[in-house]
Amino acid sequence: MEIQKLEHRSVIKFLVLEGHSPSNIYERMVVVYGDHAPSRTRVFEWAHRFKDGRLSIEDDPKCGRPITATDDQTVKAIESLIIEDRRITIHQIADAVGISTGTVDGIIHDQLHMTKVSARWVPHLLTPDQRYERVQACQELLARYSTEGNDFLFRIITGDESWLYYYDPESKQSSKQWKRADSPPPTKLKQQKSAGKVLYSFFWDHKGIILKQSVPAGVTITKTYYANILVNELHPEIKKQRRGLISAGVILHHHNAPAHISHLVSSTIHDLKYELLRHPPYSPDLAPSDYFLFPVLKDHLKGRHYDDRSSLGSSVYQCLNSMSKDDFTAAILKLPERWQKCISAEGRYFEKEHIH
Repeated sequence: MEIQKLEHRSVIKFLVLEGHSPSNIYERMVVVYGDHAPSRTRVFEWAHRFKDGRLSIEDDPKCGRPITATDDQTVKAIESLIIEDRRITIHQIADAVGISTGTVDGIIHDQLHMTKVSARWVPHLLTPDQRYERVQACQELLARYSTEGNDFLFRIITGDESWLYYYDPESKQSSKQWKRADSPPPTKLKQQKSAGKVLYSFFWDHKGIILKQSVPAGVTITKTYYANILVNELHPEIKKQRRGLISAGVILHHHNAPAHISHLVSSTIHDLKYELLRHPPYSPDLAPSDYFLFPVLKDHLKGRHYDDRSSLGSSVYQCLNSMSKDDFTAAILKLPERWQKCISAEGRYFEKEHIH
């Protein structure tokens, strides 16, 4: 093992002197040595050492307690290792630099001010133009809110669609249960979502649900289908349940699905004398159904089995009935705060929140 390690270092040194980059050296060594090739971290570490003028391929002599030096050269070496490999471990750094793990931990946190975090899933990798549009939209909406106040928010009717499953496994967090220290942890079979599912369409405001529909099996929400819902389903329900909104002026909010932004639907909204609320593309964090209604519904359905559309629909109806007017009002009143968060984040996605 010791001979092979020295052989690896000799190869690295030779290739560095020939002018090869650490990445190229690593790739060439993997081709030659296969599973016995040194790690990417080790190759980069020794490549940097030889590039900085080191001549010896032997380990530095170690005696007594681990080195705890935190001089500028050590700090710089640790920073370089992290920049080269963002997933490198503290133990790998300590081994590479030749100091204790405690010292490495102190340098990373106290001097480099770094922490190791998991990558956060986002709905879409936003481009600079998309982030700019999100900020512009939020600034416009906040300016209007500062002038009109809650009257502006209480004219909004928001609509969206979502698939609901006959079986959706509960999350790991939801399945946690208490146990005694001397008892074994609970177990469960790993399961997947069912193939059976139903597409639901919802329209609601600060008072609650105005229209709930299950889309017939095999039917796609096209521009014609959506326009028909607005004219023949939603508008009559608004006149029936929210008559005051007709005179005050309905502000319709929906996301930018192709059917929603078609010329036919735009003309229909105009004919109904609705105003369309600006909603930037790829912005579920600014859509009340995405940050409130759908999470509540799906949490209610998770872990339960449904045999057909009817039983699923009954559970959806039960969940909606359990939600109070205050829940819906809180969700709508959350919009200005979310607009501000989007602006503060310079258009990036911000921390996901659930209201319920």
